[in-house]
Amino acid sequence: MKHAAPCLLAVALMSPAALADTPKSQPIPYAIVVDSAVTPLTHVAFRYPYKAADRGMDGSCDVAFAITPSGRAEKIQVASCSSELFENAARAVVSGMTFDATGQHVRNVSATIRWDLLPQQYASLN
Repeated sequence: MKHAAPCLLAVALMSPAALADTPKSQPIPYAIVVDSAVTPLTHVAFRYPYKAADRGMDGSCDVAFAITPSGRAEKIQVASCSSELFENAARAVVSGMTFDATGQHVRNVSATIRWDLLPQQYASLN
C-alpha cells in the first residue's frame, strides 16, 4: 500500500434521484471529494449532510484512521472539521470504504473529505 502521492479516491456528482430518500434529502448538484495516500477498493454511496445542504454550506474534514488486516477502516477519528454538521458524514464515508487486505494493520492513514455545493451553472449537467 505504498503510494508516494495522494490519490483522488472518489468524486460524486449526483442527480437528486441517485441517492435521495426524499425530494429534499440531497442538494442538486453536489460533489464529494476524498483525498488520501491510500486508495480504497470499494466505497458506499456518498451523501451530503441534509442540514448542511439546507443551509447552503460547503464543508471539509480531516480524518485519521487505521486499516485492519482484512481491509476495513477502524479507529476513525475526525481530526478537524469546518463544521460539526459534517463530522458524522466524514465517519460514514471512511467506514464505508474497503481497502486491499494486506494481512497487516496499516496505521496512521489520513484523508481529507470535502463537500461542495456546486454553482447553479452546473445544474444543467444532471
